[in-house]
Order: sequence, then C-alpha cells, then structure tokens
Amino acid sequence: MMCEPLVEQKPGNAAGTLAFAPSVEDILAYGLDGSGRVSAHPELWRSYEQQHGHGSVARLLEQEQYRFGPAGSGYQSRVDVSAINHSGDYLKEIAVRSRNLLRNRVANSSGSDRAHYQALLMQLNTALADKL
Repeated sequence: MMCEPLVEQKPGNAAGTLAFAPSVEDILAYGLDGSGRVSAHPELWRSYEQQHGHGSVARLLEQEQYRFGPAGSGYQSRVDVSAINHSGDYLKEIAVRSRNLLRNRVANSSGSDRAHYQALLMQLNTALADKL
C-alpha cells in the first residue's frame, strides 16, 4: 500500500466535470434548476436519471445551453490540486525512513520474519528506485 502512491500517475482531465452532481430529487428539493425544465417534467427526468445514473441530469443540464443552477452560483467543478499537493515529498521521506527500519529488521531477525522483511524491503527499493 505504501509503494502504490510512489508510482507516478498521469493527471486526469477533469475540466467540465462536476465535483458533486445532484440527483433529480436534489434539484427539485433545493430549486437548483432555474430554467424550470426539471420541475415541469420530473418523471421524465427521473426516468432519464434511472437509465443513465445518479447525477446524469445535472451533468446534462450543466451544459451551456441549459444554464443550470441559480444565476451566478452553478456547481463546484473539480479542482486540480496538483499544484499545491506536496504529499509525494512527505511520502518519499517516510519511505526512506521505513527502508532504514526494514534494513535494521532484516539484520536482526531470522526465519520467516526475516523473509517477510526482505520482501517488504525489495518492494520498497523497487518503488524508490527512480525517486532518489
């Protein structure tokens, strides 16, 4: 589990997607559809949502031509936090400390415990190979 985040992953394209897409019931309960399309034909929109999944109506109405949501508010789009995310740096520091602890445990253990620590150390060394 500790090695997985050390593997570089390509950032996804989150542009134009909602962080939270409300259901038809949410849209109706909170009056989120300024156009009145959902409240005019709620059963039609419930059926659409049932076929296409939770939040599908909100995603459809998010499109420019529908002007979804109260004027000036809309919904929170996904936020790309990669510019402020420094967790990888901290994780590398923890991984290096863990590697030192594992080296110590390998030297001071025997039998199946030693094999277990060696396997963990090998995985960690592989994950850290290009990071240091």
